[in-house]
Amino acid sequence: MAGPNDEALNEVIDKSLCDCREEVEILMRYGKHPGIVSLKTVYEESNKVYLVLQLLKGGDLLEYMTKRSMTECEAAAIIKTLATTLAYLHENGVVHRDLKPANILFASEDRTADSVTICDMGFAKQGGRLPEVSTEAKLLVTDMLHISPQRRPTAAQLTKHPWVTSRSAVYVQQQARTPLGAVARTPPAIGEDNLKEMVAATFRAIATSPQVAHLGPVAMSELARRRFRDKALNRVQEEGRNKEF
Repeated sequence: MAGPNDEALNEVIDKSLCDCREEVEILMRYGKHPGIVSLKTVYEESNKVYLVLQLLKGGDLLEYMTKRSMTECEAAAIIKTLATTLAYLHENGVVHRDLKPANILFASEDRTADSVTICDMGFAKQGGRLPEVSTEAKLLVTDMLHISPQRRPTAAQLTKHPWVTSRSAVYVQQQARTPLGAVARTPPAIGEDNLKEMVAATFRAIATSPQVAHLGPVAMSELARRRFRDKALNRVQEEGRNKEF
């Protein structure tokens, strides 16, 4: 095992408290990226797992921010490094799920922006990679999940959207050419658990966004109040007409 003078850090995981198999798999697959902490080796005992990780010498981003003020240029450079690393993870179907300054460390002692490294993959999840998803599809999903309901496309607009009309036409053609009983080629499945988690995380993000308007009971809505006023006015007018007769 790595000694105290080696360029490595040991992380001890209690098997009874945590299953670290997915964390190890993610680190083994993607730890070669310069923005992700690398896993040197793994040792296992009956009740413990030892991860021998790259030694990140510059401390974490939280400590760095509390001890000095950053210029906008430095902050932008750090964000760029982080965004590049996150884009790499997302492109490969990995979500960190616990990204915060304490889990972002500097690999070098001089704490340069290009040495910013993401660590602690204990909560990370990986799903299927979907390289065949087009930009048009991604943009449409982004519009459909917009935090402002007024900005989301209506059902009528969706039926006329270029991506929906063109791709659905291709699907119909493919089905017509597929022999009865044959199975058409499809992209690899994400996996039920990973898909459920992705969907749940998406809707949690929408529901907890500070920009989302409060959705109270139907009776509280402006439309409901307007209808109530119209009904009351109609009732008063109707009563007035009855009195005239």
